[in-house]
Amino acid sequence: MNELIPIGKTKLNGAEINSVNARDLHEVLESKYQFADWIKTRLDEVDAIENIDYIIVSEKSETMSEAGRKASIKKEYILTIDIAKEISMLERNEIGKKVRRYFIEVEKAYKAQFAIPKNLSEALRLAADQAEQIEALEAQRIASLPYVTYAKAVEASATSALIGDFIKTLCDENNVSVGRNRIFKWLRDEKYLMSDNMPYQKWLDAGYFEVTPQIIVTPKGNKERFTTRISAKGQVALSAKICEVFKRKVA
Repeated sequence: MNELIPIGKTKLNGAEINSVNARDLHEVLESKYQFADWIKTRLDEVDAIENIDYIIVSEKSETMSEAGRKASIKKEYILTIDIAKEISMLERNEIGKKVRRYFIEVEKAYKAQFAIPKNLSEALRLAADQAEQIEALEAQRIASLPYVTYAKAVEASATSALIGDFIKTLCDENNVSVGRNRIFKWLRDEKYLMSDNMPYQKWLDAGYFEVTPQIIVTPKGNKERFTTRISAKGQVALSAKICEVFKRKVA
């Protein structure tokens, strides 16, 4: 079953249950309303009860802009699958029906994982099915990775890197003969980086980049400088694009 929307695990009333982030649901349902207004209205319409049907998690976030960094508090609504199904139906369109059916299939699959075999034959069949599922998931994982040797190695190491180091290693590993400055320009033109090579907030939120502060001691006092690093996820995603854009052979 292809993943239509990410399903997470949340502890609610002492039990771990399947859950979904309301922002993900809002995006998949393609709602035209602002998220904050949409989620409050929908929760009222389905008579959802906080800490039973959903929980609210407050997260501190920082927004990057040309003017600098701005801190803010963002509320995340974590929904039970049952309440997410009800909200999906309120959209009254095909995508809402599709999402509801997806949730039903997820719940069926989840319950099947914990089904107790009644006899030896069922136990053997269950073991075989689980083995097939594991093989299928692994094949899907491998197939979804960009066909770039360097990117695959990066994912295994799960480490971030300075953008300049990433570009040099990527070019060396994949025989991409292009200057570092041209790739930086491409990252700015494609709106991954701003004019000062700091990432846009969209790509920070997506986990493509990390920004780390550093205190520099100068004769005129201490100054704070920010360094952009590209995460393992960002390296995997951008390696294939860079190689494709600059039309070089990928190993």
